Amino acid sequence: MMVSIRNSSFLFLAILITAFMQVQAQTTVKKYSAKEFSELLSTIKNGQLIDVRTLTEFQKGHLNNALNLNIQGSEFESQLATLNKTEPVLIYCLSGTRSTQAANRLTELGFTDIHELSDGILAWRSLNLPETKFHLAKEGMRIQEFESLLQADQYVLVDFYAPWCAPCKKMQPYLEDIANEMKGQIKFLQINIDENPELAKELNVSTLPYLKFYNQNKVTWKINRYIEEPELREKLHQLIN
Repeated sequence: MMVSIRNSSFLFLAILITAFMQVQAQTTVKKYSAKEFSELLSTIKNGQLIDVRTLTEFQKGHLNNALNLNIQGSEFESQLATLNKTEPVLIYCLSGTRSTQAANRLTELGFTDIHELSDGILAWRSLNLPETKFHLAKEGMRIQEFESLLQADQYVLVDFYAPWCAPCKKMQPYLEDIANEMKGQIKFLQINIDENPELAKELNVSTLPYLKFYNQNKVTWKINRYIEEPELREKLHQLIN
């Protein structure tokens, strides 16, 4: 009898593990490049296309037929409850950070068919794919104006950021410290890509954070990820020495 009970217990445990693994496999978020996401939109049926950016961002340009569910808004959870868990959800933001957070939350809520635009609408725009606008967004700084800020006789470090970018906010304090300490050696510029979408597109800024170092008006170093303060300080000293 004891052997039978043990065998039954092992069998039950095995069934639970198998079921858990199947659920995990079912809820894997599928990620796509901009081109792949565009092709997916043209083929998938009954898809719920969700833009999780702010309303201001959404109004400046969004994917056709997208719904705006601001992940930073107080009503985000209640808005998610209006979605159909049995139908595919296609999700995106500006560069991928917020859409990943939203996709994780959808997984926790039991959605099983989730598709994410990996690098957000920035990657979408880099391919000149179509989008809808409620009104024309201000272009912001033009490339000619930007280039005029790059002085040939001075090193320039450009910090491309956005107010919603968590890694950008984390880097901000020590970027300011470095800028003050190295004043006269390196010129520091900050470009808000929300306010300068055309410039970001022309300079191929499709992910954040993004730092570019210019020497005699030419990019000699760039990094499109979070960088710790000691690593950045060491790199800057190498670039100017």
